Amino acid sequence: MSREPLNKSIIENSILHTTIPENIVFKVINLANELRRHGVNVGISEVITALKMFETYIKITGGNVHDYNTLYMILRTVFVKREREEKVFDSIVSKLYTENVVKDLIKQTTQTLKTLGLKYNDKVYSRRKILQGKTREERRSKLEAYTTLKKLGIIYRDEHGREKVVSRNQAEEIIRRVLSKIHTKSLSELAQKVWEDRLGRIPSYKIREYADIISVQPISIETLEKLPTHKLLEIAKVLEKTSNKSLPHGILDEIIKRLEAGTISESTLYNDLIDILMKYERLDPKTITLILLNHPKAVCKLLKLSSNTLATLKNILPQLPIDKQAEIVKRLTSLEKLVSPSDVREILKSISPYAFKGIGSKGISKLSSMENLLVKSLSSLARAYEYSIEAVKSGNIGYTNLAFREYEKAINLYREYERVKCKQGSSVPDYKFLKHLEYNFNILRAIVEPSLNGDSVILPNRILLSSGGVDYVTTIRELSILYDNVVDERVRNEILLIASRIAHKLRDKLKSHIVTFRKEVTLRRTHRIALRRTLYNLIRYHTCILYKSRRREGKVILVVDVSGSMRDYAEWAILASSAFSYIVSHLILFSHNVTVYDKSVLKNPRNITKILFNLKFYGWTDIVKALEESEKVARENKINRIIVVSDLKQTVRRSERIEDVVSRFTKRKLKLLFIVPPVHDNKTALTLRNLGVKVVTLKDAKILPRKLLSLIT
Repeated sequence: MSREPLNKSIIENSILHTTIPENIVFKVINLANELRRHGVNVGISEVITALKMFETYIKITGGNVHDYNTLYMILRTVFVKREREEKVFDSIVSKLYTENVVKDLIKQTTQTLKTLGLKYNDKVYSRRKILQGKTREERRSKLEAYTTLKKLGIIYRDEHGREKVVSRNQAEEIIRRVLSKIHTKSLSELAQKVWEDRLGRIPSYKIREYADIISVQPISIETLEKLPTHKLLEIAKVLEKTSNKSLPHGILDEIIKRLEAGTISESTLYNDLIDILMKYERLDPKTITLILLNHPKAVCKLLKLSSNTLATLKNILPQLPIDKQAEIVKRLTSLEKLVSPSDVREILKSISPYAFKGIGSKGISKLSSMENLLVKSLSSLARAYEYSIEAVKSGNIGYTNLAFREYEKAINLYREYERVKCKQGSSVPDYKFLKHLEYNFNILRAIVEPSLNGDSVILPNRILLSSGGVDYVTTIRELSILYDNVVDERVRNEILLIASRIAHKLRDKLKSHIVTFRKEVTLRRTHRIALRRTLYNLIRYHTCILYKSRRREGKVILVVDVSGSMRDYAEWAILASSAFSYIVSHLILFSHNVTVYDKSVLKNPRNITKILFNLKFYGWTDIVKALEESEKVARENKINRIIVVSDLKQTVRRSERIEDVVSRFTKRKLKLLFIVPPVHDNKTALTLRNLGVKVVTLKDAKILPRKLLSLIT
């Protein structure tokens, strides 16, 4: 049913001070009138609403007033109210605007061909000749013109492999077909969108044929996110041979994001990836860590190419899962020329006892004969335990026989080691290293024997508590590995009990520091005199009596990053929260998820042990989400101090940045403090310091409890 046209003067009076150009306003009114003729109920109020929405959007985003894609979406949203009206709207829009846009784009196409000295239906005999120019700017403009036409398919390659220009009618058809999906008035923008859409359909082996197009204009982030990793690597290889060295970095950034997310599963890609990262000097400690986390077999190539690999390996190896540790150690033993004996010892000291299963029967030739005997015995014992677990899971007696054979081999090697040790006496080389290996052997033996015999033997406390120079946190970590691998429930409970005792012992040790920090000397009379300070002051300065008083500590929320890179610091912070539970009201643990524990949980060392045993130190880091949760807890419990232990690496994409959340904290008078490891996001740390937030760098995780206490009190 046809309706009367709208009154233009009423609409113009309603938007007198608009920033929208007059020609766009008239086009919108004409579209509304055309819709009314086809029975769509569009009134003056809808036209005014649509124009004001478009104006507001342009002001907020700072976009272009001639952004017809956005205008089209807003008009469609406001004008179309029923499903049947959608087709009417689309057909009218295409009739009104497509023809004008096509004419305009054809003019641009003709001008672009003229820049190259070409016309419709021409043959391109020599690409080099048409791209020649007297100046760099001229050559650049010609190359952009050529790539624009090639992206649209206006210059194409025929069946004989020769390049040709399409006819004018064919060019109009191409542009009309593209405009049915994309609305734009710029030929270069239209060509880029068409090319990016087409890029996803081009096979990887044909990417090299489009090197001239790829090297001219950067690919948008949205398109890079959609492309598979193997295609991104092919594009990076193509760009490697071009003069433009800035374009590949955007592609490498996208690949590194995928490494962080752990989405690159194809093992065949890692060799090419390492070569490209090395070529563009992007093989830093962070990237090496991500590659090893995703593909530990790449350690051989990394050691050959990068000098940073060994140092990075020493830092991250204890945090890796057992299977990945075993794989890396297995590869290292085959590359002894690249690793010194001292480095081998350091690496073997840092890995879990179970990871020794990766070492072959020949051992490590660079080590002494005694060390080799002990390493081989540990390797056999670790394999025996692996076979015994498989036997329990599958019920296959073959695994049981293999486990007994490896166990007997391990015991015989260990006896041989003890005989050699007795002969050498006090001249034993590197006693600390051997002591550490003996401790690992005792841990494994204590758990392997019950699993082989089918008994539920109580684990000997003297083995687990006399850790032979190993700190409390490392011992609890080893116990958590045992806890995960043991099948018998009674043995699991025994491990949990022993770990709780160790946690309690550490808690008592940390609490002993509190006495020092909680007392201060004052002139205000209290029930205790500071006798030593008083006598000193009376003799030296003739001043009055001094008294001891307890400091008043406010409550604090402790926020701890439990992603893979923060394992050492996180474990110490969690154990410290139990010791300082009188001050720490809530413990918030986060990686990509956030978990909150209140004071009642922190008081019990057994609960803390369970938390540590169940924690998986992996995943992305979402600091913004953790800060938002801490803000909520602080508001509900009326707490104004928050301490965050993190490396400040926000790996989860969010619209809000860390500094934005921190600024909000400052406005609400919440005191925020960050404790960071040596390897952290320096840029974020500097921004936080500029905002007035205290950022403390700790070189060693072991001093975190004492530092934490000094900051709290």
